[in-house]
Amino acid sequence: MNQYQLVFNGTVSDGHNLKDVKCNLAALFKTDETKIEQMFTRLPFVVKRNVDYDGAIKYQRVLRKAGAICQVEEAIQNIQPPVMEKAAPPPPPLTFKPDLGATDVDYIPPTESATASANSRDSQKKGIKGLGDIPPVAP
Repeated sequence: MNQYQLVFNGTVSDGHNLKDVKCNLAALFKTDETKIEQMFTRLPFVVKRNVDYDGAIKYQRVLRKAGAICQVEEAIQNIQPPVMEKAAPPPPPLTFKPDLGATDVDYIPPTESATASANSRDSQKKGIKGLGDIPPVAP
């Protein structure tokens, strides 16, 4: 079954002045005129939501007698939420694969033992080969 809403756009019917319409609406809704004044400042204002068509027409007639002209609009229903695409999986973690020919003396390949690295430290005393020959430092 379709649902409807009653929307007030601030239009006052002929033969009614604005002050009288506000008083009539305050009496109809059993509220004070300051709340009705807020209704007039937030236009368009939905007076009634989710009613069937016959109920919406009855509300429209009552409000028209009070001097307020309202439109009956079909309420939008069954709105499907937006389909969200799955995020792309994160890229695989970067792995460091050092160039075994590098001259980085702090790097010990996993296949090299600690004694082999000690031997490489001895070779440091002879100088570092790589980006240019660096002569050994005199003690």
